Amino acid sequence: RSQMLEQLYDTSDELMELALQEAPIPKDLLRSVIREATLHELIQPVLCGSALDFIGVQPVLDAVSKFLPSPADLPPVEGTNPKKKDNRETRGPTLDDPFCGLVFKIEVEKTGDLAYVRVYSGSLKASTRVYNPGKDKKENAAQFWHIKPVGKAHQIDRVECGDIVGVIGLRHSVTGDTSCDTQQPMLLETIDFPETVMSMAIEPESSTERNELADRRDLMRCQ
Repeated sequence: RSQMLEQLYDTSDELMELALQEAPIPKDLLRSVIREATLHELIQPVLCGSALDFIGVQPVLDAVSKFLPSPADLPPVEGTNPKKKDNRETRGPTLDDPFCGLVFKIEVEKTGDLAYVRVYSGSLKASTRVYNPGKDKKENAAQFWHIKPVGKAHQIDRVECGDIVGVIGLRHSVTGDTSCDTQQPMLLETIDFPETVMSMAIEPESSTERNELADRRDLMRCQ
């Protein structure tokens, strides 16, 4: 702790004054200084733990909440207009901007493919048509799910900017695709993956096989 404070004194006059006075340092002030120094890339917090043994997981999540930037701390996300490639578009983390999100993961569920979407701007109600500008396809965002541990996820009827949700109904979307407002489209930068040495995909051919695949995945999670 003393080594951490020594480094933080250089980033905060208020913290330095308390140190010179040998006065107690309030926890709220210390957290505020760590957050500001982290946001300005002056320090990089390091936490120890083991995800395999569930040691230190909660402190890591608490640190993400306390010290890392929220969407409101970051500049608007940029993209291109799919109909006018030279036109740059921006979306801020506000409800006033049109809906825009990025699919960053796909999972097989018994009810259909579950697309994990990070919502950058706007809001969207369930069973609403959205646009995939990369594939020029309109899709139906039928259901929204808040992602929690196995068996504890619950369905919601609306998502807003800043949410990370599971969406059922995006039949044409894959990892890296944009999902946006049909009237005001914007194509986000896709996710670049390094080339693999060897890859394999498993896809169910029937609803029965889909259920079996989902059961096997849930069993592996529990183990």
